[in-house]
Amino acid sequence: MFPILPLVLWSSSPPSLPPPSPPPPLPLLAQSDRGSLERSRRFPLRREGGGTRGACASRLVAHLVPLDGRFDPGARPILGVIEGESPEPAPLLLRWSGGERIEPARPGASLRLLLLSAPVGSGLWESFPACEGSAEPLAPPARSLLGPTPGAAASPERDARDALRRLWSRCGERIATAELLAAWDYPHLADRLPSVLPVVCASHAAAPARSL
Repeated sequence: MFPILPLVLWSSSPPSLPPPSPPPPLPLLAQSDRGSLERSRRFPLRREGGGTRGACASRLVAHLVPLDGRFDPGARPILGVIEGESPEPAPLLLRWSGGERIEPARPGASLRLLLLSAPVGSGLWESFPACEGSAEPLAPPARSLLGPTPGAAASPERDARDALRRLWSRCGERIATAELLAAWDYPHLADRLPSVLPVVCASHAAAPARSL
């Protein structure tokens, strides 16, 4: 269960989720469903991405999902990513079954929230810095599995959805990093992040499928 923390207190009348004005769209990178399936066979789920290969590719990326890396985002999906600082910032690529989003590069650490316009299909979700415009990760990406799971109504997935909605109500504000990390079982990341994080929000409209 996710603890109720001061930074994400829910009011008696839950706020609606009006999407903030998204930044100007960036060109989407080439996507391959076949490549995504192949990666899911070769590598296990991993909530955290990054590594030691270069200043850009090694950037910390961590999904806000339950510990097992499986998450059902529900009917009004919000995806959450913690992004660390980087001396060589690159756009952040989020790719899931049936869609992708490229967020503008930011040098500083932040909490990024993405509101989707429609439910997502079951499948792999990967997030990583698009270093040098690459559509493939140059270091291990953050990897989670999206989609319904048995017993989801009373599971950590539902707690995660509620917590993400409360975080969405803080769009444009700053939140205490320690409390965020404790709520999502990431205490070991405290020394890799500043004491507070800006909450950066965007919305994503579904687009027609592209031929490969």
